[in-house]
Amino acid sequence: MRVKYISVIIILSLLLCGCTNYISDNHSFGTDSINAGEFSFIVKDEEGNIYYQDGENSNSISRYDGNIKETYTGTYGMSLNIYQDYLYYRDFKNGLKLMRLEINNPDNRQEITDINTHQSIVIDNHIYANILDLKCDKEDGLYRISLDGSKKKRLVKDSINDMQYDSNYLYYCSQTEGKLFRIDLNGSNKSEILIKDSGKFIATTHFIVDDGWIYFENLNTNRGGYFNAVSSELGICRVKSDGTNFEELVDGHICNIYEDNGQKYLLYTNDDKLSMLNLDTKETEFLFSGKITAVNVFEDEVYMLNWQNETNKSVIYKINIKDREIRILGENK
Repeated sequence: MRVKYISVIIILSLLLCGCTNYISDNHSFGTDSINAGEFSFIVKDEEGNIYYQDGENSNSISRYDGNIKETYTGTYGMSLNIYQDYLYYRDFKNGLKLMRLEINNPDNRQEITDINTHQSIVIDNHIYANILDLKCDKEDGLYRISLDGSKKKRLVKDSINDMQYDSNYLYYCSQTEGKLFRIDLNGSNKSEILIKDSGKFIATTHFIVDDGWIYFENLNTNRGGYFNAVSSELGICRVKSDGTNFEELVDGHICNIYEDNGQKYLLYTNDDKLSMLNLDTKETEFLFSGKITAVNVFEDEVYMLNWQNETNKSVIYKINIKDREIRILGENK
């Protein structure tokens, strides 16, 4: 009889979770969550084609294979995601809604959300989205949405500044004091990220997570004002996801992580200058000077967006870190 009850419990558990393995070493992904946190203005598919916000074409999305460019008119979009046969994007001409188009049939377009979707990442056939209602905050939160938009579940009922994913967890910072939390992919086991020993919370509006480290822009610097939040003299800090090894790094704006042969570098901007910080030696190297809105990274290449309106034309610069060559995306060498 006991075996029978155990079997029933197992079956019910599988039904309740929809047979989704939320804790896994084999998740499938769309856009890297760090790039997603940095506007995700450029993505690559498995064939090496890139999709990007094209300033030469009224900021519509273009596909470029290195020789031929195809522009999807009427798609002024960012927060790009490639997953399976679809390109997902945040439509700036359509109420900041999340849309998708079929890559090989771009006229086939579909609305996924009917409200401002600030950020989105795709994991295991689900979209995880940070939704911000610009009219009122009653719909704000972190949602899990089916790929076609037919099903939507709110995992976090809160206004969120930023979100990330790393190692089976979603991380987000609340607009309430910038507090940083993490949850499972099914929305359970919510826990606040606190500094070990001191118990102080993190106050931030922007952060990235990579390989168990949380890099964040600390609101509680010498300018202060956040009671019981960890304080620092430098604006960019990091801490392990378990709250240990808190460390001040440098002043500026967090952009991305670049990796070369196991060595990691933090890309950051300060006064319109892009630099990279060796996270082991703490040595800093200057890379680029100019207006930078966001930075995306693919292997050895760093892409920098200077986001302008349709009249002034957005520009994407591309740096090959190996040889330091800088050129404008889409221009001939």
